[in-house]
Amino acid sequence: MAYTLDDYLGEAHRLTKDDAKILKFSDDYKAALLPALRDYAARNPLDQVLDVPGTDGDIAVSSLTGFEEEFSEVRSIEYPISSASEKPRLLPRSSWMYYRAPAGLVIRFLGVVVPAGSQARFTYTARHTLTRETNTVPDSDFVMLSKFIAAECCIQLSRHYTQSSERTVLQADVAFYVNKGKEWAQRAAELRKEALNPPSRFIFA
Repeated sequence: MAYTLDDYLGEAHRLTKDDAKILKFSDDYKAALLPALRDYAARNPLDQVLDVPGTDGDIAVSSLTGFEEEFSEVRSIEYPISSASEKPRLLPRSSWMYYRAPAGLVIRFLGVVVPAGSQARFTYTARHTLTRETNTVPDSDFVMLSKFIAAECCIQLSRHYTQSSERTVLQADVAFYVNKGKEWAQRAAELRKEALNPPSRFIFA
């Protein structure tokens, strides 16, 4: 089964348990998706493989689709690219480095040249995508990401009650909103803990 964006948002809605219906499904739950994807990708980034043309010199990281300087990392570079029957020729880490050139971040090769007309195979990490058209999150992580989304929704609810307490005059109301804000913050922490520590798929005797 391939889960859809609506499946994730629906499960997050169920896990959040916003019985007062303070959050708007079409807006607030979607707003929670981006930070949830950041949390999820920090644990399970997307592995991308891309063949990049050589330049006789540096290769800009902007050539790597989806590469983000503050998040992604190059895991390996293969050159020359092997055929199906050959052992991959991965360059040792000592043969390349990140270098900040005036035009931006590049991969600088040390003692190796990837000439124009040839290609090097890059394996690197990127963030996952979850839209109505594209989903790169494996189905096995449906519950994990749904809990990250729900945790972000609980944070929104905590902020709602905390901000309401700051605008309320009656002391009794202030105490209520402060307590509700703490409850939702605790709920968010519990969901994040569950997402980061999923139960084992194996049962040991």
